[in-house]
Amino acid sequence: MWDDIAYLGTIKEIDNGYGDLVENVVYVEQPIFLNKKSVSYSEFYQAQAKGYKPELIIEVNLLDYNLEKYVLYENVEYKVIKTYQKKEDTIEITLERKGNQHKLDGFICLDGSEELDRVY
Repeated sequence: MWDDIAYLGTIKEIDNGYGDLVENVVYVEQPIFLNKKSVSYSEFYQAQAKGYKPELIIEVNLLDYNLEKYVLYENVEYKVIKTYQKKEDTIEITLERKGNQHKLDGFICLDGSEELDRVY
């Protein structure tokens, strides 16, 4: 249990080097531990009917999650589409792949000083 890690991210405005502020996803430096779960058929089809494409469910400690909207797991960016508190100290987070991206080319600077190199 709790054998995988991921990073949680939020949208922040960052200077792009030309004096413009652009929105980027910034991930925290400290990884969180998680359990990876599969999306059930019924949940998948219910979400599809509402325009979502759930790919993955992760279970994390509730104290680690602070309403972040993005998760970096195995070098893939995911967007949070649903959360569900399972127990007093555990939350399930349903994720869909962010945009049409696949795996990230490089890793990221987690202090927010650089944006992600994405593969689209």
